[in-house]
Formats: sequence, structure tokens, C-alpha cells
Amino acid sequence: MKKRHQKNSSKTLLKTRQRRSIKRFFQNRTNFIPPAATKNSIDHIHRLDAHVHTCFSDGSATVKQVEEACLKLKTGCLITDHNEIRGSLALFDRKNIPTIPSMEIGSREQIELLLFFRHAYQAEDFFKNYIEPFRRKCRYSFLPLSLDYLSDAASEYDTIVSIPHPFAPFWKNIEYGKKRRDVIIRTLQRVDGIEVYNGTATHRANRKSMMLCQTLGAIPLAGSDSHSVKTIGSAGIDFFHPVTSNNLFDSIRNNHICHIFEHETRHRHVSNTYHLAVNHSKNFVLKQDFLLQIWQKNILQKHWKLR
Repeated sequence: MKKRHQKNSSKTLLKTRQRRSIKRFFQNRTNFIPPAATKNSIDHIHRLDAHVHTCFSDGSATVKQVEEACLKLKTGCLITDHNEIRGSLALFDRKNIPTIPSMEIGSREQIELLLFFRHAYQAEDFFKNYIEPFRRKCRYSFLPLSLDYLSDAASEYDTIVSIPHPFAPFWKNIEYGKKRRDVIIRTLQRVDGIEVYNGTATHRANRKSMMLCQTLGAIPLAGSDSHSVKTIGSAGIDFFHPVTSNNLFDSIRNNHICHIFEHETRHRHVSNTYHLAVNHSKNFVLKQDFLLQIWQKNILQKHWKLR
């Protein structure tokens, strides 16, 4: 009984700490003064990577590293962390590259949605009402909310809803499983866009995504699905006209997209999947006390052997 009580108390402590850090972030954000635009800041660009992850979920890059990479590549970026908005808002507040508040949310059916918001206050409100109360210990896990519920919630705000990597392996594939088929069909009829090119997907999966987008008459979107600095800007969309943070939302909604680009040096889906699996394994190990002790013990033994 004592052990169970200790486990429950540790869980509640983790939740309260997470909520405090989230509250602190939003309180600091209201008093946030954006840094002066650097000499390298981009005012007008035609290119956007619409799917990037940071250390706020399961990525390894910080917001500053993402910004620096985009400045070098002269591209805009949408930070779409799993069930998390803070990284996207932090980049939006810095005002150095074109971006809008966005996130990737996981449903009970294990299908994910990309949400792009017109206004930052709407993204913050959506996160506080529909994401934060249902988040689990593992931040990038699926929420216990149905696709219908999440679609209805998103429709209350000025958002663009898209389905990422619709033909990814296993449960993320929209064709996987018969029980959830009706829900997925209803969701496909409601979404605004389809991610037709994903940097971690196979070429066959991307071709099927393009065909699905054409069938639905949806907005074609693309992104690197980057989880590290190296792959940022390796895939995305080009616009007919220059975009800024002010006109980016309307440019996507009105489908002013002229081209889907893929960088020549992009990592293939096998290496991307490998790096993603390694990052997830590290996060899992660091959260398990007994595994962490073993991991630290092995490192110490190696260190002394080298000496």
C-alpha cells in the first residue's frame, strides 16, 4: 500500500510541476519583449517547412536552433510539437522568420492532426481547454479524445486542419484497422489539407498521399517532419508570392502554393526513422529510474576502463 501511495504521489507531483511550468511560460509570454530583429532576419520568403519538432516534444533541437537553421536556409517554419504549443509560440514571438502558431495532436484512434492557428491567443486557449487537461506523462502519446471531438473543438477556432503522413507505417496509416474506418472517413471529409510529402515517409506513401489530396480537393502541404537540426528545411512548400507571419495563414488557406520541394541532401526515411527511434528510446530510459541507474553505471564503467 505504501509503495502504491508513493507512486501516486510522485505522479501528482509530476503533473503539478508540468502545470506550474506551463503556467509560468504563459505568464512570461504576456510580458515578453521580442528581441530586436537580427541582420539575418527574413522579411519576405517563398519557402516553408510545415512540419518540425523541437525539444518541447520528441525533437532534439531548441527553438533558437530551429530559428538559426531557417535563417541559414532562408525558409519559414512551422513548429508542430506533439500535444504542445509552447515551442511554436516561442518562435512566433521572436518574429525573425515567417511562422504561425501550430501543433500536432494525437487522437484516441491513433491518428494525428496538424492544427494551424491564425492568432496566438486562440492557440493558447485551445491548448489550455482541450490539450493540457488530457495530456499524459509521455507528452507525445495519443490523447484519450476521439477524432470527432478534436475536429469539433478545432472548428470553434480560426484554424487550418490537416492530416500528416496519412500512409505512414502501422497504426498511423489511415487504412490500418476496420473499426476506426468510419471515423477516419468523416475526418477526411472535414479536414482542410493533406500532407502530401513527409520527409520521414517512403516515396510510395507520399505518392498515395498526393493522390488522396487530389481526390479530396484539399490543400497540399509538406514538411520535413524533422526531429533534429540536420533535417530542418529538407522538404516543404513554395508559394507564388513572398510570405510573412502576417499573411502566411491566408496564403495556406487560399492555397497559394505553387510547388512541393525536396532538398537534395534530405535524410532518407530509414535514417530518419532510426534517429527518431533512438530519441524516443533515450526519453523512455531517462524517465525510468532503474534503467537510468543501469545506464549511468555502464557509462561510469566505460569511463574508468578508458582511464
